[in-house]
Amino acid sequence: MEELNGSFQGSGALPLHTVKHLYLHVPLCVRKCSYCAFASQVYSASEEKAFLHALEIELSCLKTFLLKPETIFIGGGTPSCLSKTGLEKLMHLLNPFCHSGLKEFSVEINPGSLDHEKARIFYENGINRVSMGVQSLNDRILRQLGRIHSAQQALHTFSLLREVGFKNINLDVIFSVPGQSLDVFEATLADILGLKSEHLSCYELTYEEGTPLTRWAQETNFKADELLSCQMYDCLLNKALEAGFSHYEISNFSRPRKECLHNIAYWRGKEYYGAGPSACSLLKGVRYTHSPSLAFYCQSMEAEDNFHQNLKWNDWQEDVLSPLARAGEIAAIGLRMTRGWRFDEFYERTGYRLHDHWAEAMQKLCSRGEGEFFEGGFRLTSRGLRFADLAAEEFILLCV
Repeated sequence: MEELNGSFQGSGALPLHTVKHLYLHVPLCVRKCSYCAFASQVYSASEEKAFLHALEIELSCLKTFLLKPETIFIGGGTPSCLSKTGLEKLMHLLNPFCHSGLKEFSVEINPGSLDHEKARIFYENGINRVSMGVQSLNDRILRQLGRIHSAQQALHTFSLLREVGFKNINLDVIFSVPGQSLDVFEATLADILGLKSEHLSCYELTYEEGTPLTRWAQETNFKADELLSCQMYDCLLNKALEAGFSHYEISNFSRPRKECLHNIAYWRGKEYYGAGPSACSLLKGVRYTHSPSLAFYCQSMEAEDNFHQNLKWNDWQEDVLSPLARAGEIAAIGLRMTRGWRFDEFYERTGYRLHDHWAEAMQKLCSRGEGEFFEGGFRLTSRGLRFADLAAEEFILLCV
């Protein structure tokens, strides 16, 4: 049992050899998008060199702990904005983690920073899943989002990926963008579905603090149209299902057996290790987060001896919760998946029983039409999925 029930304090060395999921954060972009709050900065050759040097130290340390992941996910930032030389070095650094048990090796790319040679570097080094940030196929909406690519570039890049040999492609799309009508969204969605990708991730635009888009909304007193957002989401559900996709998480749709294994690991509360600035790890029930500062991250990696001695990086911020609180968090995140939780699965994962601590929360969601019991488990209804953040509070606040 991978249980949380019990104390982790003083529990000894972090068992990195048991961690099956590795995330790597590339903190560089050609340009920051107007809505993006992820840790990243504008690309420069000097920053690329510093990042890769520090990453080499971190990954070299991981090798000594015999980390053998089942999934690797390179995200950002924009991994595809690295130079060809930088990408080759990145792939070389990850080569020791590519073994016969590696099931999924993903990378995020931007259509505006990928060419045929970079795509070949990814493909020839074992990457078998590409997540492309399309966001829209309407040039006006793309400009509103601050994207560096055009609709035509996105279509061209998709064809390029197929030509190189990728058979598992995810397309990221954003809806409820200011100025985006239902007709405009439907047109983009029709074109996206016409590409016949293996996976689709479609997110409602969120206004993150400190982003240019949020400042614009505050200055103009812009308010999102919730009714229109619901209409777009309903359109997404209907059209994606008609196109043969399975809806397996609030914002994620896949062809059969093409679900993102790496993200599912997050949603099911499994352990993972995150390398690179701002990357998070979940190890023995404790969340560790690298500094979002590239400079501070690099300094921390230079002190690698401390990691070997203390099994903690200098820049790690620790988020220590009680086992019950962490189990409540896992319950909430897991309910993002349409299959919900089987009671035996949740107990196996956390050592806690949903009926023992969250019976009232589940009943409350059922009374609001946002949750439902099924034989052996509990899940959110379609309405509950639409307002999953509110549903999550019922499980998280209980444990604070």
